[in-house]
Amino acid sequence: DINGLDIKKWHRVWSSEGRHLAAAAMARAVLEAALSFGKIARLEGCSELLDIVREARRKLPRPRSRTQAMTAPQVIAARKAAHAAGNPSRALAYALVFETVLRLWDVIGQWYPLDWPGMSMVIDPDRKRKWFGLQWEDIGPDLLVRYTPSKTSDRSGATIVYPLAKAPMVLEELRHWPPERRRGPVIVWEETGLPYINRSFSKMWRRDARAADIPPGVWARDLRASAVTEGRAAGAARDDAQKVAGHSSERSTTIYDRAVLEAAERFAEARIAGRKQGGNASRNVRERGTRN
Repeated sequence: DINGLDIKKWHRVWSSEGRHLAAAAMARAVLEAALSFGKIARLEGCSELLDIVREARRKLPRPRSRTQAMTAPQVIAARKAAHAAGNPSRALAYALVFETVLRLWDVIGQWYPLDWPGMSMVIDPDRKRKWFGLQWEDIGPDLLVRYTPSKTSDRSGATIVYPLAKAPMVLEELRHWPPERRRGPVIVWEETGLPYINRSFSKMWRRDARAADIPPGVWARDLRASAVTEGRAAGAARDDAQKVAGHSSERSTTIYDRAVLEAAERFAEARIAGRKQGGNASRNVRERGTRN
């Protein structure tokens, strides 16, 4: 009994009359995923309704692509704010996302119901949840981080590889984490001794960002896009940026890891060089102003 006009009505509700288009897009994505499963399972009506939902989607307004990006000095300021608040874990999270281009939700991890597929050594019995995310075991003794993001684990299997030796912000933060503390989840909330809950981390990012004078429209998850933006602005090749961000197609493990590592090396070097040039430019401007 559902038709395309119903989908448009639902869109108005999901989007709060057009004020929250991203929320409506997420709701439709969940609906499409359920209908796609129903189509595969040959459940009656699912295939037809899936076509209707997709056709209606083409005629609905879409959320604008985010254009917000942070600079390295802003990330440094956010890290300082996290330390000032007594939460070095958040400072390390900001550094890892910005330097390695890992997704925020992979760095801090995500909580799932206990019956979710997969084994986890991190359990919250009170909330009946288990955790998956970046662990210290994903960082080798050679300071190479190798991690398969949750978004690609069931699709392309693309793995992010990044040399932390060329991630200055991460190296600075690791000084606060002696080897004996490097066990289990990398990011652990000091208040609970467990990884962060996503909404709690987002709320605390807002505090750190406000203390660092970062505009309110900038989100913590913009750190990843900011990293790619910095790399491209510094002259890193688009192909390298795609590999580093884990957007490449699936390949042989050995060949793929080698290609990604080489791309990550070039990407990291371009970013470091870009920061140095930016610092020199700022210093030159200050010196000219002093002379004048």
